[in-house]
Amino acid sequence: MAKEMDRKLLVARPEEDLYSGKIEQLVAEEFLNMMATDLGRLLEYSDAYIPYVLIPDFSAPILKGTKKELMLRIYLHQEIEKIGSLAHPYVLTRYSFNPRRKTGLILPDIEAFYITGKFEIRKVVPMLEKFFRERLWKVHTMDAFNIDAVNIEPDCARFGHEQRIVNPAKIIKTAEDALGYDREKLYF
Repeated sequence: MAKEMDRKLLVARPEEDLYSGKIEQLVAEEFLNMMATDLGRLLEYSDAYIPYVLIPDFSAPILKGTKKELMLRIYLHQEIEKIGSLAHPYVLTRYSFNPRRKTGLILPDIEAFYITGKFEIRKVVPMLEKFFRERLWKVHTMDAFNIDAVNIEPDCARFGHEQRIVNPAKIIKTAEDALGYDREKLYF
């Protein structure tokens, strides 16, 4: 009998005072280092996916007209060969919500990961949770079998058709309910 695909959604946001009082440029550098370098040490991408690691497949402004407009960047179907010491195929979609800044800096707000795989997801999720908690981020994880989803048209040539994603409104609502996220507050 074939093993069923497991699905989890991990949502994280920085602690309230983690970046407070720091210069935006330094916060952006620290955040980029965390998400590109540090996370890159935990995740081993497939060779086929490596050219796309830092290029979002979809980006759009959200929460328009509010005090804190966000830019949503989605990195679709990241092919992962290994997470930590677990060498199994996983597919991860990363949702990065960042305050829109005229400077173009990418600053922290909400990070979410939709993770699928047939092997040891219950061991993978704690590694990702630990990654964020060690960096003083709040984390919430949930099963994602029947999660609210929407279709998007990716911005890139990697996909020639619509893709189904977790509804970004569901991610924000989860961050509010489970992590005390405030959509009007900047976390730096």
